[in-house]
Amino acid sequence: MKKLKKFTTTGSTILKSSKGLSLLEIMIAFMLFSVFYLAFVGSQSDNVLDSEYMESELMLHSLCKNVLNDILIAPPTLTESLTLTAQKERFEDSDLQDFEYMVEWVQFELPNFFNLAGGGQDDEGNSGQNAQMQQYMNVMYESIKENVKQALWQVRVTVFNKITDNQYTMTAWLRNPNYQIKAMAGQASAPTASEGE
Repeated sequence: MKKLKKFTTTGSTILKSSKGLSLLEIMIAFMLFSVFYLAFVGSQSDNVLDSEYMESELMLHSLCKNVLNDILIAPPTLTESLTLTAQKERFEDSDLQDFEYMVEWVQFELPNFFNLAGGGQDDEGNSGQNAQMQQYMNVMYESIKENVKQALWQVRVTVFNKITDNQYTMTAWLRNPNYQIKAMAGQASAPTASEGE
């Protein structure tokens, strides 16, 4: 091994080897290796956690879709008693004991668009015609509102994982097959152009 001479300011010489790594160089290399190793292990653990979460989400989605499809294929009799409480049930399959689902029913409530558009405000010159038009609009709105409320229903299915507390929700609209749309009720008739003159 070849030795190198290094002179100090005091005049003495220090022999230094030209081969091998110093302790400082080894510590820097070890630190760089540790940083890259921790970054690699951290990304792998994130990938594993993301994979487990996605597997759970896919399972919840699949179960929720199955329950919703079963309801859409064979809906129960749609009455207002369904809207009172949500039905919470368990799956019959023994592999799905960690999951349960809840079914909620809501009737469609149609807002009064005539009042939202300012239909209740009367101009000074046309107050009689506007009152008659407003009465006709109100009768028409009540008829449409009742028909839509009885004919359109929304079902919401939520599946829960009891172990992880994850949940997944899907909704769908369905038409009440037992309800027939009724004609507009009431005695009010639409004002004609000649009545306004």
